[in-house]
Amino acid sequence: MKTQSGVLLCLSVLLGGVAALPAVSAAATCESLASLALPEVTSITAKPFAGGTFQPPDPAGFVPTPSLPHASPPIAGLPPFCEVSIVVAPAINIEVWLPSAAAWNNRFQGVGGGGYAGTISWAALATAVAKGFVTASTDTGHSAFAPNNGLGGGGFALNQPADTLNQGLIKDFAERSELQLARKGKLIARALYGTGPRFSYWTGCSTGGRQGWIMAQRHPEEYDGLLTGAPAFNWDRFIPAELWGEVAMKQEVGAPISPAKLTAVTTAAVAACAGHTGDGGLATDAFLSDPRLCTFDPAQMSCSAQPSNPSCLSSQEVSAVSKIWDGPRDSKGRQL
Repeated sequence: MKTQSGVLLCLSVLLGGVAALPAVSAAATCESLASLALPEVTSITAKPFAGGTFQPPDPAGFVPTPSLPHASPPIAGLPPFCEVSIVVAPAINIEVWLPSAAAWNNRFQGVGGGGYAGTISWAALATAVAKGFVTASTDTGHSAFAPNNGLGGGGFALNQPADTLNQGLIKDFAERSELQLARKGKLIARALYGTGPRFSYWTGCSTGGRQGWIMAQRHPEEYDGLLTGAPAFNWDRFIPAELWGEVAMKQEVGAPISPAKLTAVTTAAVAACAGHTGDGGLATDAFLSDPRLCTFDPAQMSCSAQPSNPSCLSSQEVSAVSKIWDGPRDSKGRQL
């Protein structure tokens, strides 16, 4: 499994049988699912949706503005379905959508999130239910709009103001919410239809890909197959790598390099290498299929080499760009 720039390579993992589901009495109606008693569930609501346009509810902490009245846009063209919203202690929100019995394809599809999650993947739910799946999504136990999350959305992992690790929310984000999604979603399907799904699948990309991998590794009995694109795992290297550009600019320049200069040097590197490095890309590509094969030297964009170019780089900026492209290294010079 690997990813290349400009290409998402997805991994399909075929697994054994799905775990047996506890016995649950069939519900007479969608609304009656609200009376289910499920382990660790502190809240459950259930209501039918007649079809048409669905407006996703806003997560806790979202503040509407005239230009952004809702956190997620309305979704049009949906079939009728039963919407079940549950909260697993302490604060894992899980949304389960169930098509009509006649439309159900006897399959369950868990759908993944993105980034630090904190929201329900409404569009993915819509795609799945329109194809006849019972489908479920989770916010992984926190709201992306909570005040402590910051612009990156990862603040939930820290207890404030002590800045100590919130082990409970970290575990919910990393693994527990995904397992609860699978088990609760299939239990609710059995309660409504009187039978559980014949097959269960997972689909997700980035964080959703990472979620699929952890389910395959730790809970393989829950899914018959998983489609995991561009999985965002190995966070001990992945997250520091995301910070490396800012670190390099701080060390070499003492301030950010302007977006115009970064765009110019990137464009120059792509023009020099795309389709010419033997990596299978085309000369017309706006990206590098394998950046490791590009030998473009940012010194070619230096102000000494191009004094009339308003986007030329100072010697310090050339050094910063070189370090960014090279990637972080440890104290012994080894690449991380």
